[in-house]
Amino acid sequence: TTGFWSALADMGGGNGVNGQVNALAVSGSDLYVGGQFTTANVGGITVSANRVARFNTTTGVWSALGTGGGNGVNNVVFALAMIGSDLYVGGQFTTANVGGTMVAANQLARFNTTTGFWSALADMGGGNGVNGQVNALAVIASDLYVGGIFTAAGDNKASARIGRFCSNTSPLQLTSAVSRKMHGATLFDINLPLSGEPGVECRSGAAGHTLVFTFTTNVVSGSATVTTGTGTAGAATFAGNTMTVPLTGVSDIQQITVTLNGVTDVSAQVLPTTAVSMNVLLGDTTGNKVVNASDVGQTKAQSGVTVSPANFRNDTNVSGTINASDIGLVKASAGHSLP
Repeated sequence: TTGFWSALADMGGGNGVNGQVNALAVSGSDLYVGGQFTTANVGGITVSANRVARFNTTTGVWSALGTGGGNGVNNVVFALAMIGSDLYVGGQFTTANVGGTMVAANQLARFNTTTGFWSALADMGGGNGVNGQVNALAVIASDLYVGGIFTAAGDNKASARIGRFCSNTSPLQLTSAVSRKMHGATLFDINLPLSGEPGVECRSGAAGHTLVFTFTTNVVSGSATVTTGTGTAGAATFAGNTMTVPLTGVSDIQQITVTLNGVTDVSAQVLPTTAVSMNVLLGDTTGNKVVNASDVGQTKAQSGVTVSPANFRNDTNVSGTINASDIGLVKASAGHSLP
């Protein structure tokens, strides 16, 4: 309106950054800046801001991007783009500073402006970013288009100087839970519905049980605890969009509840505390919460038959073979039931 230039100065008299600026992006009253600088001038005091910084046009205050002591990336930034609350950053860098720890982020990274967390742009195959410099970013719907000097993206997918990354803006949600066991050389799962009556785990827990949780996005951290029933949850492991939790000391004839805490995905989204229950009743091959003649008869009928998705519940000792041992386990449990 006035036609006047002005410095981007904060209330304390400091202004700007200490190196070249290559890219700008806007979200609300926040101006995001990327380039070759390493500090921003806040109130006359130099603060670390590694190649990216934020200037709030309402308050007139500069700030670094990061929580827990880490901020920014380890080399020059050439491009910025916003999708929702996520700032996408492209350049020559190979790591982002997450809480003071440098994590791999190959020429592309994402900063969540709500949580203050950095993350890599990882695909389902485990690869992240691209294999060369990123010069430009553009957004169409929820997809991020990337241009630069690279020939492959993600886990070595061919991408000649331009590629597309699905930004995965959908919320982190739990989509399924199963109780998983190895029968000889084959894995079989018992579904544990997320609502309504829990599934029945009818197989032996002598070696412990394993629960596998599947989510809408790739998950990287979190924990699980037994909140009702008898048993202990071990340390969780993560692979893509799954979280695997071992259970030990699980008693028979009970309903056990495992609660997921602080499950976090690659976008720093955190799952609300979520509980999943499982009925435990050895020998209940029909899954009706009682062990009776039907379970014994079904197991006898499958004796000697190759274990398959149709009959694996009858392999109660998870040996990979349905035989007299399984029949004996079911007979020994006859009369047991759950409410």
